[in-house]
Amino acid sequence: MRLIQAHLRDEQAAFARGDFADPAAIHGQAMAGLAELTAGVGRVRVRYRALGDGAELRYRTSDPVLVAALHAWFKAQTSDHGRHADQR
Repeated sequence: MRLIQAHLRDEQAAFARGDFADPAAIHGQAMAGLAELTAGVGRVRVRYRALGDGAELRYRTSDPVLVAALHAWFKAQTSDHGRHADQR
């Protein structure tokens, strides 16, 4: 659990800077939504929250292009990770 929390805290900080290198390394530079999210740095708020069994990240933006990019990005991740990927 601590490793998950530490990893998601690190990812939250990276995503807030527009650094999506970790998911890009796994899913590729052409990953759906990635270019838009990188270009939209500062317009997506990423919040970390510890949970009893791990942690979660929540993403918020009012920009419809970035909302669509987030949906595409999550879909790409869950399609690669399969059924064990949890979208609460």
